[in-house]
Amino acid sequence: MKKTKLVIFAVAALVCALFFLGCDWGCNNGCNGRFYYEGSYLAQQNIATNSLLGVAGGNWENGIAIVEEDEYGRSLFLYYDWSVTAADDYKGGTINPHLLGLLISQKSDKKYVHYYSDINFIIKKIDRTVGGLSMDEYRDLWIEYFSDEEIAALKAKNDWGKPIDEDKCVKTKLRRKARNYTETLVSDENMKIAYDHLWEYSGKGNWGGGYVTSDSYERHLYYFRKIDFNEEKFETEYMESYVIIFNPDGTFDEDKGVMEIIDLWNYQYVLKAFKIRNNWNKPLEK
Repeated sequence: MKKTKLVIFAVAALVCALFFLGCDWGCNNGCNGRFYYEGSYLAQQNIATNSLLGVAGGNWENGIAIVEEDEYGRSLFLYYDWSVTAADDYKGGTINPHLLGLLISQKSDKKYVHYYSDINFIIKKIDRTVGGLSMDEYRDLWIEYFSDEEIAALKAKNDWGKPIDEDKCVKTKLRRKARNYTETLVSDENMKIAYDHLWEYSGKGNWGGGYVTSDSYERHLYYFRKIDFNEEKFETEYMESYVIIFNPDGTFDEDKGVMEIIDLWNYQYVLKAFKIRNNWNKPLEK
C-alpha cells in the first residue's frame, strides 16, 4: 500500500513539475532544446505565445502555416500546439492535448510584431496528431476546423483589407529565446503569495502557472491551472483556470487582479475586459 501511494505521489509530482516547468512556459515563444526557437515564423510564433493561454510554445517548424495575406501585409495563420487548456479530457495515450488556432498578424519588422490584443485569434480543440501531414494538408485544416462565418468575423475584428492602424495595435518584441522558470518576472516570494491566494479562491491543490505576456509598462499576465491526481482512477485531473496581472514590483490587486477563466475556448472578450479593469497598457500611477 505504501509503495502504491508512493508511485501515485511520484506521478502526480511529475505531472505538476512538467506543467510548471513546461510553462513559464517551458517553451514560451518557441524552443529547440526547450528554450530556443529556430523556425522561420518568429513573428507568428511570438503573437501566438503572447495571446493564447497555456500553450507550450511549439518546437517544430510545421506548427505554423500562413494561409492568407491581405494587400497591406497582414497574415492569417494556423498555429498548432500542446496546451494545458485542452487537457480537460486527456486520459493519457499517444494523442496529447493540443489546440488549433487561427490568428492574425497586423505587421512585423526585425524587432517587433504588431497585432490587435485579445481579438486576434480563435481556437479549437484538435483530437488528432498532425505530424504526418504535408504542409498543404496541414494548411487545409483551417477549412476543416473553422467555419466561413468564424473566419469572416475574425477578419472583420482585425480590419482585414483595410489600411493598418498602428494606434489600435500592441507590439511585442521578437524573442527567439524562451522565457523560462529561471528567468521569472515575478519573485518567488510574490509568486507564493499568488498561489496562497489561489488556494483561498479554489481550495488547496497542485497548481501550475506560467508567463503569458507583458504590457508596455511591465505589468505581467500569468495563467494558472489547478491540476490533481485522482488516486481511484489513476488519472490526472485538470480543474480551475485563473489569470493574474502582476504589477512591475510583483504585487497584484487581490480583488480585481485575479480572475477565473470559465470558457477556455472563448475567453477573448473576458480577458480584454480584465486587462481594462487593471489599466493594462496605461501609464503607471505615481
